[in-house]
Amino acid sequence: MNRTLVLKVFAFSLIIFLSGPVITFAKSRAEVNPCHILMRQEIDEIMGEKMNEGKLEEKKVTGMKLCLYEPIDVNSFSMLQITILQGENAKKHFSVIKKGFPDHEVVEGIGDDAFVAIPGLHILTDRYYITIAAGNLTKNKDKALAAGKKVADRLGKGK
Repeated sequence: MNRTLVLKVFAFSLIIFLSGPVITFAKSRAEVNPCHILMRQEIDEIMGEKMNEGKLEEKKVTGMKLCLYEPIDVNSFSMLQITILQGENAKKHFSVIKKGFPDHEVVEGIGDDAFVAIPGLHILTDRYYITIAAGNLTKNKDKALAAGKKVADRLGKGK
């Protein structure tokens, strides 16, 4: 499976995710930039290779922020994506998505609640709904879990 196909599948998942009812997230005192949560060295270690700087995308309507890290090696199919929804409705949104994947895999020890389903790891911690995708979910679940644990621990400390 090539990187373009992986990215297209994930983009399609996001379109489906965002095509539901529009939820406006309350502005918090401190907006979190998903590209600033993990250090470059941590990202490279988790992914097992050098990655480019993260590219930030924001969806103002929903409050979603997405950071995409792609590999320096153009022949690699790796990627790491961190998506954050922040605010009062994060828990509600997480619950709706979780119900949409009845066969999800429960994950213990990460955030307040976590599960694995397409496109990767879904985490609820404090007032953040986080998704971590690391490409092929079957092959790279350990990478998504490692990144998710670090992200949830950092964001959860702000309770």
